[in-house]
Amino acid sequence: MTEFKRLISIPILALLVCSAGNAVEVPQGTLMELRLLNGIRSYSSKAGQPLEAVLVAPILLNNEVAVPAGAKIFGKLIEVKRVGSGVVHERASIKLQFDRLEMEGKPAISIETRLFQIENSREKLDASGKVRGIRSTNTPGFRAAGVLTGLAAVDPIALLFSTAAFGSTLRFSEPEINWGPGAELIVEVSRPFDSHFEKTVKAPTITSSIQERVELQSLVERLPNRTRRAGDNKKSDLTNLIFIGKPEAVERAFAAAGWVQSAEKTASTRYKSLRAFAETQPFQEAPMSELLLENEPAVMTLSKTLNTFTRRHHLRVYLWKETWDGMSIYQAAATHDTDIVVSWRQRTVTHAIDERIDEERAKVVNDLIFTGCVDGSESIARPWIPEFLQNGDGQPITTDRSIVALRLNNCLNPKAIGSDPAFEQAPAAGSLFDRGFRQTMLRMKNDVLRGNLIWQGASWAYRFSRMLKKEQLQPDRRYERQTWIGAAPELAEASKANWEDGNSMIAPAVDLPKPKRNSPSLMASDDWGIPTVELGFSFGTSLFCKSTVGDEAWILPRHPMTGGQVALTAGNQIRPGWAVGGTVTVHTNRWFSNELGFHYLRGNYFLGLHRVVAGVDGEIPGLVEQRAGLLTRQFSYSSIVHARPVEARFRPYIAAGPALQLVHLTDAPFRSSKGIYRLGLSNVGLFRSAYNFGSAPPLDGGGIFQPAVQFGGGLKYRYKRCWVLRLDYRSTVSHRPNLLKKSLATIVDEITPTPNDKTNHWFAQQKLSLGFSFTF
Repeated sequence: MTEFKRLISIPILALLVCSAGNAVEVPQGTLMELRLLNGIRSYSSKAGQPLEAVLVAPILLNNEVAVPAGAKIFGKLIEVKRVGSGVVHERASIKLQFDRLEMEGKPAISIETRLFQIENSREKLDASGKVRGIRSTNTPGFRAAGVLTGLAAVDPIALLFSTAAFGSTLRFSEPEINWGPGAELIVEVSRPFDSHFEKTVKAPTITSSIQERVELQSLVERLPNRTRRAGDNKKSDLTNLIFIGKPEAVERAFAAAGWVQSAEKTASTRYKSLRAFAETQPFQEAPMSELLLENEPAVMTLSKTLNTFTRRHHLRVYLWKETWDGMSIYQAAATHDTDIVVSWRQRTVTHAIDERIDEERAKVVNDLIFTGCVDGSESIARPWIPEFLQNGDGQPITTDRSIVALRLNNCLNPKAIGSDPAFEQAPAAGSLFDRGFRQTMLRMKNDVLRGNLIWQGASWAYRFSRMLKKEQLQPDRRYERQTWIGAAPELAEASKANWEDGNSMIAPAVDLPKPKRNSPSLMASDDWGIPTVELGFSFGTSLFCKSTVGDEAWILPRHPMTGGQVALTAGNQIRPGWAVGGTVTVHTNRWFSNELGFHYLRGNYFLGLHRVVAGVDGEIPGLVEQRAGLLTRQFSYSSIVHARPVEARFRPYIAAGPALQLVHLTDAPFRSSKGIYRLGLSNVGLFRSAYNFGSAPPLDGGGIFQPAVQFGGGLKYRYKRCWVLRLDYRSTVSHRPNLLKKSLATIVDEITPTPNDKTNHWFAQQKLSLGFSFTF
């Protein structure tokens, strides 16, 4: 390139040359892209707090600047309502207004605006212009937890487990509004105003001669234009940006514009993504699915959001094998994620995108030009590309078929948004006590207002109807972004003519071979990182070594039917049965974990009743044996110490911790006995046995709650990146539950145990099980 071109490659803003003319009137309805310079907290901000923002993209009229990027916009908060204690409000809300515009070297201008949209926010904008925060009890995670805990409510042990499991894996979402410096807003001009800014020349292009423009057009025709999915090689996103510059310059420019490099897809980041969605919280570093460009993975995956996982700007950047004037050439595919949807075609959960991908292209261009790192820009037509496409998930894409190229300088001093000390020092949600009280109040209000069948039925019917319609939400309100870029229309027309005549320099599209399974990009996704959560299921056998659940001999002085003395012996034994259960394990580090478990342990209980003194009716002594199932429902916490780190395939471990269990007979009452052997039993069902807290006789269907101690160990074998086989042994020890004594006491006047009762006073349950776990 010539020295003349290097001299003209200076920041775009320096090329604003004033020309004679009148001030430009900005019409009503014009949209302005703003970026906040100070933060807002609904918990601590007050009405009247001043606001300051900067115009990120210039206001253009006929592709000429009416108000330049970098102009300051001033306003204030006019209304703030916080959730506070949660007694009055379930949602936070704010209302703001911008009313003054200032440009360097120009007098301040009074303006009238209204808030049009909040970029990538979990908060919503209502018709009055008020920003309404989320309701914590309406997040996907809270709703799912409510359904599952509701199903578990028939069993207090299951309810304890489900409540503890959700509490340890999902947080209660904070409802207060917190927008830090850098939050991006779209405001609409409500009344026309004169900008007092003279018209400017058009934006500079990358090329400075016809020959260079031909070379740029030729480069575009050689570039691949569709990414492909790594798994099935299916065509996906359309490339719509080119960056020319040094690698470090590209990285600095995006960092200054507030874009963040996405994390690799690991067990930990998958779990964080799930939590961010379930809790309606941000996770800007959330990983992206892998898309390849000519079998090569992206060298950068960048995203930008405010405070939600559902919506984000994102793009994938690919290095091209050629250079331009000694600088690297990058291609990028930019799209805007707008919602989380179920892809029925791919049988997975994915992001829905705004089909107007040119809007996202404009967003990236405006962000980078604002940093001052762009020396030139140019739009190049691609008439060979269809206007209407589909990505790999079958979602529609519409485009004007152009690609925008940006040439970046070294970007040593980019323009970026600084911090706001006042925002950082202001309380965001109150003390630990305040948050706990607020959470309790919000839960109680939700249970009272919405914890009924009518509300729940209407709510789920509405959600189901939307799912049947397969709605994919787009941004709140649509608008078209303006970008100040250079173009070469005469070349675009020439290229279009060449394409229509069949003389284009671009090669015909061909199907690329599918990537090999051992390619570096796929191996990178086969992570062995530290998993955060492990969900397990196990089944096996239960043993009851030398355990009984009642005294073995009783003397009943008076019998209510015969009036005579009756001696009754009751021997019992428990034989092996089966065990089934589930666990939620939260990994603290590579060696230590915390595990919550819920298990059913079923054994076979045999009760023998022997009357040794004949009754007055002459009936001889006899023996009646009854059989029932002994069921222990158990909620446990275990501290687990592994002998090997988390990345090892084989991991022996030991575990110990407390447990709470409910012991009862599943087949009570006994129905085949007569007279005294019947014991006055009646069928009361599972619900009563679960919630009577021991008030019903155990042989009458009641149960006994017990604290216990659990210990044991096992072996984990990780046979796939997310799947683990488990062999577990646990022993639970508690005081012996005396089911017989409590039941007999309900039908006789007096019970006296024999003095020679030497029954074991400990109740030991062993569980040997095989299972599997899913980690993420």
